[in-house]
Amino acid sequence: MGSSSSSPNPKPRGALSWALYDLANTIYSMNVVSLFFVQWVTVDRGREDFWFSLFYGGSMLLVALTLPYLGLWSDRRGRRLPFLAIFTLVCVLATAALGPLTKATTTVGLVLALVAFALSNYAFQGGLVFYNSLLPSVSTKSTRGRISGFGVALGYLGSFLGMLLVVPLVEGKMPIFNWEPGFIEAGGRTAAFIPTAILVALFALPIFLRVKEAPATGGSKPSWNEAFRDLKAIVTDRERYPGVGWFLLANFFVLDAIHTAIVFMSVYAEKVVGLPDSAKATFFMLATIPAIFGSFFAGWLSDRIGPKRVFTVTVWLWVVVPIVIAVAVSPKVFYAMGIVVGLLLGTLWTVTRPFLLSLAPAGDEGRLFGVYAFCNKSAAVLGPQVWALTVFLGSSLGPAKYRLAIIVLAGVAAIGALILRKVPDPSKARTSN
Repeated sequence: MGSSSSSPNPKPRGALSWALYDLANTIYSMNVVSLFFVQWVTVDRGREDFWFSLFYGGSMLLVALTLPYLGLWSDRRGRRLPFLAIFTLVCVLATAALGPLTKATTTVGLVLALVAFALSNYAFQGGLVFYNSLLPSVSTKSTRGRISGFGVALGYLGSFLGMLLVVPLVEGKMPIFNWEPGFIEAGGRTAAFIPTAILVALFALPIFLRVKEAPATGGSKPSWNEAFRDLKAIVTDRERYPGVGWFLLANFFVLDAIHTAIVFMSVYAEKVVGLPDSAKATFFMLATIPAIFGSFFAGWLSDRIGPKRVFTVTVWLWVVVPIVIAVAVSPKVFYAMGIVVGLLLGTLWTVTRPFLLSLAPAGDEGRLFGVYAFCNKSAAVLGPQVWALTVFLGSSLGPAKYRLAIIVLAGVAAIGALILRKVPDPSKARTSN
């Protein structure tokens, strides 16, 4: 269960190149998952939320089943970049394939587009395991929070940049500025995917050119049984991994709510608030501004007082904000809460990485984030199904069924917040020592 590598790590370098990968990631997440593909399925093709939820959940389930194994394998080899390169390439190619596939009008075309989306999302989500595992290669323990925050901040800048460059191709006008350049013709949501794939490839490239890892150890390829025994040990071995099991369980419920909110927020914005795509893009872009600054601040605060305290406050706010969104009747309140959601997302993504790394020994990053992916993506499988079931059972309520679904998500996040109390605070342990 120890580290698989005895080779010394090179001096941390390439923090900017590492952070730019966060930028690439968020362009994909915003343009494909949150903004355009889910609406192509539910609005353009007029299908029930279940269609999208099934393929999205299936891709998350595949991540949950395979990444503990691949994470352990990367630990044994002592290398993350080769795995990350493969996952990035698959994500880019599958996203580009959505361009022609979403132009088909048949049910077969719909299914093929959903399969391509599921493949791109699997590669995107799976690549995060190896990307997160590279954080110790570009930081020290005393700078981990700030560099993680830098990556998240650039990620939110990426969501802004991605929409700024892609929305005009979809809507024919620039979001926020409402400028309609005569040389751009609105191509609809199908026009979003190839440009998004190009942007992801462009900003992902630097991590492979600048970030350096220790030499590969050439460790043996693990068996699937070993991977899942390893998963069980990480959850149950309280001496080597103190609090990791409770953290993963708490995170399961928290991320169940957050992933679902991210995926279906654009649907909620259209069917409850009545926002067109250009206004939704403005909503998401405005939310990135506090998220960028909040990520920097959260990283600094995490290095100062410890990630658990920052994480705990953020999770409880995640319980409150969905309730406010659900009961609000004014679009102005929806916009205001969107800004708060951006701030909370930036904070949460910033502190999760250093928090989890603080609970485990060095050298176990791949297996640790592989198990984290198992719990994380298992939550993402369940969350959309909970949303779809709530919307189905509340169908007699009309648009209010979406308000009910948001309140259910707040209750799920509250369960995670309560479980989080059982996780020890490593920063307090260091202080007492």
